[in-house]
Amino acid sequence: MVLDKKYKLTLFPPIPEDKIYPLRSKMEKSFKCAVPDEYSKLFSITNGMLFDNVVFYGDKEQKRIDYELPSIFEINEVFERIGVGEKFIIGKWLNLLIIYDGLEMKYKIVSKINLMENESFTSIYELIKYLKNIVE
Repeated sequence: MVLDKKYKLTLFPPIPEDKIYPLRSKMEKSFKCAVPDEYSKLFSITNGMLFDNVVFYGDKEQKRIDYELPSIFEINEVFERIGVGEKFIIGKWLNLLIIYDGLEMKYKIVSKINLMENESFTSIYELIKYLKNIVE
């Protein structure tokens, strides 16, 4: 569903409240990392999001006519294999990854190549606000 033509904002249908805790548990087991409350709550608003080259992954693959987005679990398979530890990918922006770093308890925008940090944020809302301002 496209909500805003200016930002080409697309929000995918949210996850029902009673499914969020099981999803969070599955993520914590898969990613070997604590999942922040605020990030879990985002799934009650949207199960994935797109706006101006920014992608936030949902718990399942999203297939549309003009694109296909992997699930947060699929996208993190590579991360798990290289053993980065207590970090997981939550999205991407252009040629950068958006990750959650459980050790530092921060959301980060990092290079896909060497995971060098470009920016970091203490909340998901701070991160989204930053990205919205950048793409304006």
